[in-house]
Amino acid sequence: MELIDNIHYIKALEYFSYDLEETAEALRYAYYYEPNNSKVLCLIGRFYGEKLQDFELAKSYFEKALEADVKDVAIYPPFVKLLIGMDELEAAERLIAFALRLPATNKTLLLAHLALIRETQKSYKDSLKIYTRAKKACCNSEEMQWLDKEIARLKGKMNKPKKKKKEKAAKTKKKKR
Repeated sequence: MELIDNIHYIKALEYFSYDLEETAEALRYAYYYEPNNSKVLCLIGRFYGEKLQDFELAKSYFEKALEADVKDVAIYPPFVKLLIGMDELEAAERLIAFALRLPATNKTLLLAHLALIRETQKSYKDSLKIYTRAKKACCNSEEMQWLDKEIARLKGKMNKPKKKKKEKAAKTKKKKR
């Protein structure tokens, strides 16, 4: 069966952003008709992760989606995002490394996720370098603007003044007087 033949998947995709009940019903039917369709499984994973916050169940559906079609590049960005949210950073990095080798992946988004991982690890300079790589891979203005905001946010984090020992010592002297 062709993807377009599964009208229930199309309905679930349409309802995803605003109608949980209709999305769930359409996904149920889509899964019934094509239980091994990677796009259906991926959307179910997104539904459980993003809408219902059942992260373990979401992860299992993303894994099933990869088993169904490891070359389906639509699976990787939301799965990586879920893994980062679950603090499974090593697994997310491995998934990114694999996905970046596939043709037609959204390299910009995957690199931005990798930069976020580095940021959570407090490797701000590495994160900034990766965001710069993501900008080079970027092909649309909306993502470019988003990356610029992320870079500015990260630079703001990096430039926060640290209290120096001298300042602390001066404050303690003032208190003693």
